[in-house]
Amino acid sequence: MQQKITARLIERGELSQEDWQMIIPSESGKNKSLPTGELTLGILPLIVFLFDTPYLLREQLQPLINLEQLSSQKIEDMLLWSELLGQLLSVKSLANSTDNQPWQQINVFLAQGTPLMEVKTYFKQQVTPEQFKMLLSVYCFRNNPEDFRLGVLRATQTGDAVITALTGALAGAYNGIKGIPLHWRLGISDPDKGASMQEQVKQLWAKWAGVYSPEQVHQEWETHEITSALIGQKYPTKRLISQKEYLRLSAIALDKH
Repeated sequence: MQQKITARLIERGELSQEDWQMIIPSESGKNKSLPTGELTLGILPLIVFLFDTPYLLREQLQPLINLEQLSSQKIEDMLLWSELLGQLLSVKSLANSTDNQPWQQINVFLAQGTPLMEVKTYFKQQVTPEQFKMLLSVYCFRNNPEDFRLGVLRATQTGDAVITALTGALAGAYNGIKGIPLHWRLGISDPDKGASMQEQVKQLWAKWAGVYSPEQVHQEWETHEITSALIGQKYPTKRLISQKEYLRLSAIALDKH
């Protein structure tokens, strides 16, 4: 699902009703909707692409919501998780700005230093299995927000691959590729697939920044952060550039090729 969505966004910058109809049947199958965590991971490229325009994200998700007949609880959890990831990408607060009680409970656990196993037991008794994975991923990330490795390792203690992947997505959004341990990056089992995915990510960022031909962009961005015009905060160890500067550098890169 991720690759199909990414390809469509690079090509057109949006998903149509027809696009969703092509993507969904092959993913869910047998008229069974994907669980919230798996579905959130599947649409991750769209969440990242529209992180600074949440109203457009909801608009682009509407055909999916209709096709899958998603429950209000599933929609709310997906959007709350997406909102947090958007805050991380725009270098804003880590706090959840919601009145949703289970999500607010994460703040209580963090303030009290509640161990992971106790948090796991509490949420298993209080929320649905689908919501459980979303909440645990946020808890694991926020325990060590500036340490990608510790956050992901904490998530592996849950024994759930989806929780680990969701935690990794949040930690990656906050820390960038430089935050991922080098030996983890070098340990990709399929280097060719890893290189192809990195190329797609660069092209998706280029499309978001307004590059006319994103498939021709070859600029490396490991030490850069690209931000919308409304964001002014900075990471001290990273160079924050505007979309205008991104376009200028991309033009230079194209000239070299």
